[in-house]
Amino acid sequence: MATTGCHHDSVNAEMILTPRLRIRPWRPEDLRDLSEIFAKPEVWEYPFGRGWTAQEAEFFLHGKLESQQTDGPRPGAVEERASGRLLGYIMLSPPAYLPEVVPTVEIGWRLDPKRFECVLSRPLGRRWSMRAMSGTAWRSTTGGFAGS
Repeated sequence: MATTGCHHDSVNAEMILTPRLRIRPWRPEDLRDLSEIFAKPEVWEYPFGRGWTAQEAEFFLHGKLESQQTDGPRPGAVEERASGRLLGYIMLSPPAYLPEVVPTVEIGWRLDPKRFECVLSRPLGRRWSMRAMSGTAWRSTTGGFAGS
């Protein structure tokens, strides 16, 4: 698995389940729902100040699918278990853009604003942050994670 020079084995998994959510690898059929979510201005208020176009969402998804082909499956797409509806993403990744803090793991998300509270619950926050901090995935030199 290609990384930025450190080992992030616990980031690489098929899926993570909670009672309400499934965090799974990306699929090509996610594009329609992802485009709808990413088009909402509040999803990309920071750093872009606007929603994304369908082409930008497609580029994002293509990059995630390509990464899964080279690095193996990584859960990131968040869907509601009951309906199978895509709600956005929550991902763990090494911050390649900020080499002075490596080795560390960044936890990031972009979620449908209508479902934000449903997704970021305390149990999910604990489970996701524990996954990030387990094994070799978390050797932070920046002070750690102040999670929920």
